[in-house]
Amino acid sequence: EKFKRKYSIEISYYKGNKIGLDKANIFLLEKSRGEFIWWLSDDDILVNGGIKEVVKVIKKYSKVNYIFVNFGYGSLSNLAVSREDGLFKDRNEVLCKLGTSIGLLSTYILRRSVAITGIEYGRKNSHGFSFALTAILFWVLTQPGKSYFLKGPYILNKPTTVDEIKDLVINRKIENLGFLVYGIYFHDALYGLKSSFDKWAVKK
Repeated sequence: EKFKRKYSIEISYYKGNKIGLDKANIFLLEKSRGEFIWWLSDDDILVNGGIKEVVKVIKKYSKVNYIFVNFGYGSLSNLAVSREDGLFKDRNEVLCKLGTSIGLLSTYILRRSVAITGIEYGRKNSHGFSFALTAILFWVLTQPGKSYFLKGPYILNKPTTVDEIKDLVINRKIENLGFLVYGIYFHDALYGLKSSFDKWAVKK
């Protein structure tokens, strides 16, 4: 309420039955009206100064379609990706530099007008837990425009430990779908756009 009064902006709230992360993220993309959309997951922490730095990038680079907000893995001193602030050379460098770190939901900032054109590709690659957005991001990378790396870290990711995952899997509380996510789903989402990326970048 304080934020709304200070900046005279409209904030929308949506409530409903759980439909899965993929469908919820696509729903938010469709409902959003701003020029850029940034998904923030409830298990990641936005570090002070992050929004300000993102706004600086948006103001400086008129053709930027994607901003990767770097994260600290477990602690702010443990950078997920080591690189200086700045524009990526091209879409191939995005894949090579980010690797599987590209999949953390809270790092995604996309130009809405470009992302929305890839929404059907996202639906096609929907698996229930935010992979639709990764597919949409790959789609955005194939479109004309720039991508920016924001070193930060401005997101603190507190991952579940390996021992915690083992315990959950052994006691059948969860399935460990890591191989599916990082093996098959990444491959499928990129394979559909393979003509837009160099083979060596997709392999990397």
